[in-house]
Amino acid sequence: MREIPFERFAAESSTSVCVIDTDERSWTRAEVLQSAMGFVREFGRAGLRSGDTLACIAPNCMEYVAAYLAAVYAGLYFVPINRNLTAGEITYVIEDSGASLLLLHSSSEHLQANLPKSIRVARIGPLDLAQAPHSWPSERAAASGGVIFYTSATTGRPKGVRRPGSDTLQAVRKVSEFQASLGIGDGCEEVYLGAGPMYHSGPFENAWVALNRGHVIVLMGKWEPEDCLARIAKYRVTTSFMVPTMFSRLLRLPAATRAQYDLSSLKVIPHGGAPCARHVKHQMLDWWGPVLFEAYGATEAVGTCVTPADWLTRPGTVGKPIPGSDIRILDEDRKPVPNGAAGRVYIKPYATTVDFEYLNDPAKTQACRHGDYVYVGDIGYLDEDGYLFLCDRQVDMIITGGVNVYSAEVEQLLSMHDAVLDCAVVGEPDDDLGERVVAFVQLAPGMGQEEGRASIADFLKSRLARHKTPKVLHFMQALPRDPNGKLLKRHLRQTLSDGSRHGRALA
Repeated sequence: MREIPFERFAAESSTSVCVIDTDERSWTRAEVLQSAMGFVREFGRAGLRSGDTLACIAPNCMEYVAAYLAAVYAGLYFVPINRNLTAGEITYVIEDSGASLLLLHSSSEHLQANLPKSIRVARIGPLDLAQAPHSWPSERAAASGGVIFYTSATTGRPKGVRRPGSDTLQAVRKVSEFQASLGIGDGCEEVYLGAGPMYHSGPFENAWVALNRGHVIVLMGKWEPEDCLARIAKYRVTTSFMVPTMFSRLLRLPAATRAQYDLSSLKVIPHGGAPCARHVKHQMLDWWGPVLFEAYGATEAVGTCVTPADWLTRPGTVGKPIPGSDIRILDEDRKPVPNGAAGRVYIKPYATTVDFEYLNDPAKTQACRHGDYVYVGDIGYLDEDGYLFLCDRQVDMIITGGVNVYSAEVEQLLSMHDAVLDCAVVGEPDDDLGERVVAFVQLAPGMGQEEGRASIADFLKSRLARHKTPKVLHFMQALPRDPNGKLLKRHLRQTLSDGSRHGRALA
């Protein structure tokens, strides 16, 4: 196993600040490394050996970073678990992944009472570094450990995505090279803001790369828009990973509040995880400047990125393949479709191999592969210059009267209305049409439902074809989103199927 890059930075400057925790306590590189050494020894005492799996439930904290560093060193697979899941959902992930041990943070210890007694639990929390070892165990694992992320489960049970341990450090090298091409260097002059929860792949993997490039990692707990601005200004943040919901909430801050904070340190802010409404992206670029780089991919593979300049030239694109990657648009028979025609988006991963697996589901693993390419459920097209535009998730595409309707297109338009704070569009079974288009809307404060319904109907009438226009509109206090801002459409479909929500015709 090759040396973990972070070890070199710790050796070069052990007293440099490495992690600033959610309570704003600073941890040096030496302290983070010392903490990881302690975890490695605890894993050994628990009987874990290279190739075994452990799970972790914790908020963003230094111990989370150190625990994964230790897992990579010890050759273990690490499963981050959303601490907002139910006991049954947590149990499923632990049992499906084969985790031998659950690391449970002291802030989530109440969860243990509802877990099966068969699950071994080790508590983690503030560490006593005076008692921690100052060196790694003498025997280093032959292979790097890795991470197993569980997908968000648009339908059915979530699936674990496991990549070879050999990908772990290879991905760091490739992502580092790509970041360097965008102007993000090595060392503690670069400051990464951990804005999202690390049980999600985007925040987790970006924090892991930041650690191994010697960056300072500033962790946030519950994400709040003004706190985000305050931390950027205070710590002179240069990079982060964000999702479009964060942008929308930042833009709702009063202009006077936004003007209080100096954001001139920002260099590159990758964003992804969900489509970003064009008007939101324009407003953020006007405010933050040309620092927003949209990336497209999934837990299984990442493949494209678009610069601010290219996005302004082609609004809505998610860019071209990152060097080393490739994109193909194929039909249901895996035949190429012409430029401009929508089809399934196949990604050739740029930072890892295609040799991942869905745990315990070889059929699904095989079905998503096509040579070196991976299909993760998205529909899109390439323009004549090779820029990728996404239409929708295949599972979210609505077929009404035999015609495809992309829910993302309708959502983009709805989100432009001043009365709409948040929205989602899904298909509902219909005896006549097969499916009918249904919209869920959270209205802006002060807007009444009848006034909002009439205004939205008038707004869409001249902008959207009749077959794409929602037939039914449901108003909600808030749409179901996870803490990272990802919309949970399965919850909306469930409310329709069980008859618990009754909307009204839009017009």
